[in-house]
Amino acid sequence: MSAGALPVGTVLAFAGPVPGDLRPGWLPCDGATYPGADCPELYAAIGFAFGKTGTDPVVFSVPDLRGLFVRCTPDAAVRDARDPEWRLRTALLPGGHSREWVGSYQVYGTAPARNGFKSSVNNASIGTIRDDAGCGPIVAAKPNRAEDVRLHGGDRESRPANKNVHFVIKAQPQAEVPIGAVLTMAASRAAHDGSYPCDGTPREPRGPAKRLYDTIGTSHGRTDDGDFLLPDYRGWFLRGVSGLARRDPDGDAREPAEAGGNAGNQVGSAQPWATGLPTSRERPATVRFENLPDGDRGKSIAGAIRTAVVRNAGGQTVTFGLSQGDRETRPANASVDFRVVFRPQIVSAPVGTIITVGGPVPADSGWLPCDGRILPAADHQDLRDALGGQWGGDGTSTVALPDLRGRFLRGADHGTGTDPDAGSRTPQGTGGARDPGSIQDYATGAPRTPFTAAVPYLPTDSTQISGETRGDVAGRDGARTVDVFNGGNADSRPANLYLDAYIRVR
Repeated sequence: MSAGALPVGTVLAFAGPVPGDLRPGWLPCDGATYPGADCPELYAAIGFAFGKTGTDPVVFSVPDLRGLFVRCTPDAAVRDARDPEWRLRTALLPGGHSREWVGSYQVYGTAPARNGFKSSVNNASIGTIRDDAGCGPIVAAKPNRAEDVRLHGGDRESRPANKNVHFVIKAQPQAEVPIGAVLTMAASRAAHDGSYPCDGTPREPRGPAKRLYDTIGTSHGRTDDGDFLLPDYRGWFLRGVSGLARRDPDGDAREPAEAGGNAGNQVGSAQPWATGLPTSRERPATVRFENLPDGDRGKSIAGAIRTAVVRNAGGQTVTFGLSQGDRETRPANASVDFRVVFRPQIVSAPVGTIITVGGPVPADSGWLPCDGRILPAADHQDLRDALGGQWGGDGTSTVALPDLRGRFLRGADHGTGTDPDAGSRTPQGTGGARDPGSIQDYATGAPRTPFTAAVPYLPTDSTQISGETRGDVAGRDGARTVDVFNGGNADSRPANLYLDAYIRVR
């Protein structure tokens, strides 16, 4: 493989409908099976990482990214910290990899919000008052029961704000980078004149952009003057079009990114973030209620009047109106720039290009893993010129590679406001928080569909009691604010597939 050429097994996003003439050089990432004899280079690159249906003859699967996000594979040094539930990863297709290996699949997860969820619950503040002897109404006994009540409701999944793309995988060494493919760049300066930045700029459907228009059309929107819009991925995550896989439960409700663009389960459509119930079996999300009265107590006669709780054996279902929570739901991520290819005959990518791959890449190919290592600039002058100190190093005598292990990729915000916490991202080097080269931890926003819980013995009624002091009963103090979300997953993340991340260094 020549230096800089995209290796076989490279997975790229594609910004339009996948044209049939991409085959056989590029194949859709739809989980299809192929005989190893028909795709020997691809089989050699990815093996059975994504599934198999036979070994004699060899029949292997390409990645199935329909409805999924890409998560960069972590190594042992950071695996527990960056993907704490990696041991629960499974094979998406029969015979594929699981756990820590490239190709493994992970369901979505929901962790507690860093700015914790709270809700005011009526009749949940229950204290103890003195009961009276006599013949008044039956009231609840002294409250002494605590319950950890499981949450229900929430959205249908947890996911970040995203735009739909197709994913394709390189199957033949000589295949060119196709028009409409999306390149991932480690820095804004790491660009070339065969691609446009994915910033939503209008372009005329003629001249230099004609072939791109022929490929992606108005998938991302159009102007009243008839120009088509480039994809705008600033601040967004990329998700594979679900199609017949139906892995996007809200796919039919996706909206056009801009006027005239695609909606629904199509390339180019946009989707807001969502927060589903946690998927952890060991730590389901619960709400703790204290001082629930589970018994009856005595009667009373006329005298000093106090308010007591009437026992509610059936309990009640509470709908939580959440306050606080984070500003969005998202996974831990690193910011990059995306560019869409418009010029044909591109056979390699520029230095500073990041790729995700379904298997290992030869060490002498001009690509290195995105593991944060620091290299001497004297040996990598083109890389220093492309990245500077964006990801670390001093940008003069040393240059650092991006550290993408265990992280998702997000388009750099560049001041658009799509990333509500862009200003507080952590730059890894000399770049700004809104530029490529910054990282961000997961967050969990309040779901659009409220959480609910069936709370036993939570009162709905109270009554007045009076008379001679006799003993303790449950007294109503009114509403109480509770912490709504205990337990949950170890991180918030969308459903994803592991791919290895590499960067071109020469």
